[in-house]
Amino acid sequence: MTIALIQDVWNGSTSSSTVPSFSATLTGTGAGHYLHVGIIINSGETITVADGSNTYSQLGSTLTNGTNRSFYQYAALNRVGGTLTFTVTFTNGSSNQWIIIFREIGGTSGVDTTGMATNSAAGQYQSSPGTAANAVTTGNFTPSVAPGGMSAFTWSQIVVADVSAGTGFTLGANGNSSTSGSLFAEFQRYTSTTPLAGTWTYTVNQAAITAAAVFIEQFPPFGLFVIP
Repeated sequence: MTIALIQDVWNGSTSSSTVPSFSATLTGTGAGHYLHVGIIINSGETITVADGSNTYSQLGSTLTNGTNRSFYQYAALNRVGGTLTFTVTFTNGSSNQWIIIFREIGGTSGVDTTGMATNSAAGQYQSSPGTAANAVTTGNFTPSVAPGGMSAFTWSQIVVADVSAGTGFTLGANGNSSTSGSLFAEFQRYTSTTPLAGTWTYTVNQAAITAAAVFIEQFPPFGLFVIP
């Protein structure tokens, strides 16, 4: 199966009321697919993550804008399929500063850990990226094998209309939270191990946090090869 984004969903805080946890739900997920999550919260909070069935690992570093926002990304093998609700719990209180994007990726055998190691933070913060095409960037990853897929996120205090996906990427779930800015996701299948980055184009020069993960395309079982 060719690697592909199956579905994703966005959710974000919309009022000044604080909550002890927040969540996003995917329905009809496939067992054996991978789950990729991007989370932006108020800096200084501590969290736990779970969907009740699968075990999530954090990818890269916790990225911050140096003042009031922190970004996390997690991934897990979906062992059960069906409806999954990914919940983030604040372990030190509650907050009204949060956004989440929950993604399902099919046709992958998992995270390319060797490729991820070529960008140890798995993203970066840019205080003034500018408005040139693809100027908002995670920095390069070098996949260890190909084909594969890159799933990427960007966060900024910006409105949805001012952001477009990078060259070669398809825009996924995205939205604006009245308390926490905007979070966007994109996806691209690649066919070589040439270094690549998750990129975005902003129409206004606004500080950004970007992050990404690279996934290996699943090879077909030997029984499916056709011998000429």
